[in-house]
Parts: sequence; C-alpha cells; structure tokens
Amino acid sequence: MSLKSKTKRWLSAGLINHSQAEAILHYEKTERSGNIWSLSGFLIVAACSAGLGMIALIAANWRAIPIYAKLAGYFTLLISLGYYLSIIKLKNKSRFLSESLLIFFVIFCLAGIGLISQIYNIKGEFYETLLLWSFITFLLTLLADKRLILHIWFSGFYIAFSSWTMDVISDTEVSLKIILLFPIFFLGLATILHNKKIEKTLPLNLFLPKRKALAEWTVFTGFISFIFFNVLSLESDSNKAVGAFDFILLSLLGGFVFTAIKFSPYKKIQKNLLNGTCFLFFLFYIMAFSTELNSLLSTLISILTLSLPAFFFATFKRKKLFGLFIFAIVIRLLIFYIDIYVSLMMTGLILIALAGLIFIIVQLVRKNEKQISQWLTKLE
Repeated sequence: MSLKSKTKRWLSAGLINHSQAEAILHYEKTERSGNIWSLSGFLIVAACSAGLGMIALIAANWRAIPIYAKLAGYFTLLISLGYYLSIIKLKNKSRFLSESLLIFFVIFCLAGIGLISQIYNIKGEFYETLLLWSFITFLLTLLADKRLILHIWFSGFYIAFSSWTMDVISDTEVSLKIILLFPIFFLGLATILHNKKIEKTLPLNLFLPKRKALAEWTVFTGFISFIFFNVLSLESDSNKAVGAFDFILLSLLGGFVFTAIKFSPYKKIQKNLLNGTCFLFFLFYIMAFSTELNSLLSTLISILTLSLPAFFFATFKRKKLFGLFIFAIVIRLLIFYIDIYVSLMMTGLILIALAGLIFIIVQLVRKNEKQISQWLTKLE
C-alpha cells in the first residue's frame, strides 16, 4: 500500500490530522530524495564486473598459481570480507550494504567448498556440497535483516535434504513420505516464533524476517506436497502402506505443530483454522499412502484443505494469499473436470452443483458483508 493511501486511512480513522499527514508526506519525500537508490544498482553491476574480471584472470593463470597461493588468497579474502561485514553490522552503518555483503559471503563460502574440492580432487555428490554449505552458513542466516538471504539458504537446504533423502534411503516411498512433510515442519517453526514469550525475549528485527520466510516456505512446500498427495491418492498401487514409522513420525510432528499453534498469539478462530488445515493435511497423507481414492472424494478433501488456509489469510486481510488459494481451488476443480470427463453428464451435474453452492455462499457473504468485516477487524 502506498504512503498516500495509508495516510488517508489514518485520517479517516482519526489517528492523525491534515497537518500531520502533510508533514509525514513531506518528510518521506525529502528523505527519499536524499538517497539515490539507483546508484546502488550501478554498484552491484560494478561489483559483478570486478568479480567476473577477477575470475577470468585467475582462470587464465590457474595452472601457474601455486596451491598455497590459491588457498591463502581465498581465506584472506574470506576473512577480510567477514571482518568488514561484522564492522558494518555492529555499527549498523548501511543495511543495504550489509545484506549485499552477507549474500556475497554466503555464496563465497559455497565457492570455497568447490575450490578445495577441485584442488584436492575430492569427489562427491552435489547434495553433499549443499548440505555442508547449509551447515557452515546456518548461523550466518541469523544475521539477516531481509528475507532474500533466508530464501537462498532455504533453497539450498531444501534441494540438498530432498536429494540426500532420495539417495540415501533405499525405500523410495519412505524418502518421499519424509520430503512431503516439509510444510508441517516449516509451519511449526514459524508458529514457534509467534510465541509471546519468544517475541518478548528476542528483538523484533532478529526473528521477524525468519518468521516470514518460514511462513512463505510453508505455503510453497505445502503446494508441492499437495500436488504429490493428489497424484498419489489417485494411483492404484498395492504396495502403498502406512506403517508404524509413519504414525510415529506423524505423532511427533503433530504434537510439535499443534503445541506451537496452541501457544501462539493467534485468535481462537485462527487457531482452529490452522489446526483444521493440519488435520486435513495429515489425513490426506495417510489416505494417499494407504488407499486409492476416487476423484470426487479426493477433490472434496483437496478443496477443504485449500479453503481453510484461504479463510485463515482472510482473517488477516491478506488478499494476495487469499486469492492464491482461491485460484488453487479453481485449478483443482478443472483437474477434477478433466479427470472424469468420460462421464460428461455426471461431470456437468457436479460442476453445476458446486457452482450453485459457491453462488449461495457468495450471496450470503454479500448480505452480511458489514458484519463479516467487523468480525474480521476484531480478529486482527
């Protein structure tokens, strides 16, 4: 939302007067004009150009450079970069510069693993490199003030752990089961950071980006798992089974997540929506790996699973996320239509019935729009 829109809302709510609104707009305008943000882009281009130039020079003379010089040069540059980064962070000079250097430092650590592997001819899988990099750089992510560095780290860790699980565990089904539970793990961590005691203990700027990044990864990995569950639930495979391992894993994760939700600062209705979503997620997990569902039942469970988080985000007035889940429901209905297209009459009747149900719900919401808006406002 733009600053003008915000000041209009504050004026209508009686939080500020016209003179204060003008003062806010004037301050932001003059403050921003003093910062030439476009120069930051040119600095990034210059840094990339210098970095590529150095790589080209080193690559051209790679064989002529002794091993000790390569290692000494790398660690000298790494230590210098870390020292300069720590000074900027401690003095809180420039958040943009510190975040840029932190991203470069993290990627530079990955380059160092490749350098040492190349020098000493150490062979290994790509996921082993990413897992080692994830372990080395984990504490550095705690210094991040923005979500970009966290998304870079989560991407590497997600790819590495998924690849490692598929490679190490001989049973493909077991490894797939573990990977599909990632969104529950992310949700639990994100909800823990909503705990009131943790909010009071930790400074806001330390854990807020982590909480947001975890929430975004919950949604992202949730959609991936959701797609796989739908595919698995419609496959006829007699080898699929839910054993003791599954129930132990689900019990541990379920206890972890439901406890985190219970002690979160969400309203009661919001907690119920989250608990319902988790319950449906676990139910879908068990059914996908234990039995073959028909298209109608699978579609109904899918729509319910998508509807609960949609309403959850609606309580926070997060229109984009609400729209994303509504769009996912529409896509799921289209897949259902394609799946049972052979029975055109039944398909048409079911889709008309669903459309009628949605139309009735929309009309009820419109008639009670003011009451619902007041209710949503109280939930914030």
